[in-house]
Amino acid sequence: MRNLNTLFLKKWNALIGVILTLLGFSTACDDKESPVEYGTPHATFIVNGNVKDEVTNENIKNIRVVLNTDTTYTDETGNYKVSYTDFPADQSFIIEFDDIDGTDNGEYEALDSTVEFNDSEYTGGSGWYSGETEQELNVALKTKE
Repeated sequence: MRNLNTLFLKKWNALIGVILTLLGFSTACDDKESPVEYGTPHATFIVNGNVKDEVTNENIKNIRVVLNTDTTYTDETGNYKVSYTDFPADQSFIIEFDDIDGTDNGEYEALDSTVEFNDSEYTGGSGWYSGETEQELNVALKTKE
């Protein structure tokens, strides 16, 4: 009787092994896109705008604009665009505006401004990437005295 139980269990184990092997191959050979398993949800926050002289209302070029780790300079028309990737939730960022070219375009005082992304709608995302959202921030700088 004991040999019969052993024989039954060996055959049962072999059958379970074959079934598990087939299930393993069927999931590994799936030609559909595999789901993302690693990462953190993230989105790109974009801030763009224009920098002008507070008194003359003229565009100011070559103003350094810093948003966390992204740095850019205003172009000939005073426009800029910076971005930062972070968790897709309500966010608040400090943007620094500095005149670093000396007297080439006049001398302006530095300005720190805050831009807030609240209840943002994201576009172009998939998977862990929620997409991007954009805000416009126009500033006027004071001349140094």
